[in-house]
Amino acid sequence: MTTPLPHFELVEDLSMADVAFRAYGSSPGELFRSASLAVLSVLLENPLCVAASESVPLSLRSAHLDLLLFDLLNELIYRKDVDAVLLYATHAVVECAGSEWILDARLDGERIDRGKHVFAVDIKAATMHRLSVENNNGLWVATVVLDV
Repeated sequence: MTTPLPHFELVEDLSMADVAFRAYGSSPGELFRSASLAVLSVLLENPLCVAASESVPLSLRSAHLDLLLFDLLNELIYRKDVDAVLLYATHAVVECAGSEWILDARLDGERIDRGKHVFAVDIKAATMHRLSVENNNGLWVATVVLDV
């Protein structure tokens, strides 16, 4: 993986049975990239071993920024489950157009290889529980709880 180390942290006190994290970015796009890497890091014991051998374009729209992030994370989980591919956002541009948020992203990754990828947990979905995206004086912060 050639993407810089993610800007996120696991949060222990947000949810008892699930996994929670906070992701950070200087822009909404960087925040979304960090959150996608957080999902990969929760899934795998060795997330840095995921090569960028496949690339998938993705465009999403939502009336709310937190729901746009929710949709992105669930798309990553869906593709893991249905297509057996591990993906993360290497490029993400998030813009507000009128009353709508738009994400244009490139997802990179590779097919799941059980000999290479060591799974820590299986994520079922991103949840709405305590989901938030905020701009704190120029630093974008997302709080996400994953159902494992």
